This record gives sequence, C-alpha cells and structure tokens, in this order.
Amino acid sequence: PHLGLAHSMGGCIALTGAIEGWLPVSRLVAVAPMLGLSMVKQEAVAKAAARTLTLLGFRSRFVPGGEARSISVLPFEGNRLCADPRRYARNAAIAAALEGDAIGAPTIGWLDAAYRAMARFRRPGAAAGIRMPVQIIAPSEDPICSTPTIRLFADSLPPGSLTLIPGAQHEILMETDAIRARFWAAFDRFVDEPSRRGSSSAVQEVEHRAM
Repeated sequence: PHLGLAHSMGGCIALTGAIEGWLPVSRLVAVAPMLGLSMVKQEAVAKAAARTLTLLGFRSRFVPGGEARSISVLPFEGNRLCADPRRYARNAAIAAALEGDAIGAPTIGWLDAAYRAMARFRRPGAAAGIRMPVQIIAPSEDPICSTPTIRLFADSLPPGSLTLIPGAQHEILMETDAIRARFWAAFDRFVDEPSRRGSSSAVQEVEHRAM
C-alpha cells in the first residue's frame, strides 16, 4: 500500500484530497497541516484584505512586510521553524545556494487562496468524506500553523488520529533528535498498525510520556 506523508501546506492539500476522494494513497500522515494560521493575529482583517486586494489585481504582490528572500536564511535566534541549530543551518545553506530560486514570503494571492482552502476544515462534518486512516502529528509550539484549529478538526476524525508533540515548532522533521524520535515513534505505530485506531486517552498518554 502507498502511504502519504504531507507537511504544512502539503498537509492541507492532502487532507483536501482525502476528503474529496482523489488522493492516490491508502493511508495518510499529515504533519502540522495548514488548517489555520497562528502567525496572523487579526485573521478576519487579513482574510478580507487578501480577498479585496486579489480582486483589485494585487495578487502577485508580497504580503505586507514580505520579501523575495527566504525566511530560511534569517538568523537562527528567534526563528519560527525549529530548535535545532545544525538542521536549521543546513537548510539555510541550501536556500542561500538557491539564491533567487528559494521560496520567499507569501503573496497576497497565495494568502487569499490559502484562506479559501482552509475554510472547509472548519465546517461541521468536514472530515465526513475521509475513507482512509489518517494520522495527524502536530507540534505544540507552532508559531506558523494553528494547532488549536488542527485539534478541532481532529475531533471529527476517529479517536487516536491526533498526536501532539510537546515542545516542537513548525518543522518537526528539522527539530532536535529527541523531538524527531517522538515523531518517528508515532509514525511507526501508525504504519505498523494502520487499521487500528486508539482511544483519545491513548493520545493523552503519548503527550504525557513525551513531556
């Protein structure tokens, strides 16, 4: 069987495919899926502004404060991605080598499309169309994607479909060895027993042991 592993925006797309029935895998692991944005503090204002500016023809402009430079090349201190300096430096070196081909800040058109894509996950019964086993693995300290929104969506999935990784930031697979070990333990449990769904108390036990 084919297993899907999707992160952030990829997680949003993969979960959309699972809901609509076109995702060509039999099981899915979604890591910090983009179901809401925690980095935007005034969501209603940002959403309305992105929609309006897109309709006015500004879709290719960067969001306010954004630039072509990748955030991966910014200083490690205070970064929004991970707590592992070695892995952060590795990705920073790759982004620097790519120069203009590295992904920069979001555009207004991207933000508008993202809000429209994320809206469906807040609707009642949003996960009703999912027919495959899904495991969502979310960081507890994600400054980019909204973990509370992920948890609300996971409530509509079978119990045990959510594993929370304490202390992790957005890029779980760039994190410290200890955090990555927790991720791979949850991943392996899901892969080894794809049809078994644990109880919600089992999820709480994972969170407690990881702390």
